[in-house]
Amino acid sequence: MEVNSERVQEWSEEAREEGRAQTGRIDPEGPRMIRLVTLMCTAVVIGCASTPVPRAELAQAELAIEQAERNDASVYAPLEMRLARDKIGQAKEALDDEENLQARTAAEEALVDAQLASVKATRSRAEAAAKEMEKTQNALEQESQNER
Repeated sequence: MEVNSERVQEWSEEAREEGRAQTGRIDPEGPRMIRLVTLMCTAVVIGCASTPVPRAELAQAELAIEQAERNDASVYAPLEMRLARDKIGQAKEALDDEENLQARTAAEEALVDAQLASVKATRSRAEAAAKEMEKTQNALEQESQNER
């Protein structure tokens, strides 16, 4: 069977006309959408592959939790300490599941919670010391007035 170029061109024209008849127009967005979807898939693959293991973030968060515990944050800021411990646990689970971005986020949140707990503990101890000094000052003033 011999196929000539004129017949192929006729078939192409007929197919185009059928496409227009079915949709009402030729979709000029088709190739652009394919490129867009390909680009998005590539970005996702690259994004997932480029997130490094957050070892430093985990170490920083664990150190901050230890420092907060030494600062009596479990006594003065128990909620923040619980949140920090929960988030460091979530970070370790995410790391085990190779979810590096989630692990990094949870570790950073644990770090902030531990730092907040430590600051609250420091503030609470400072407030207690200030109250004690005020009591001492009031007692000294009272004693001084009694001597007059």
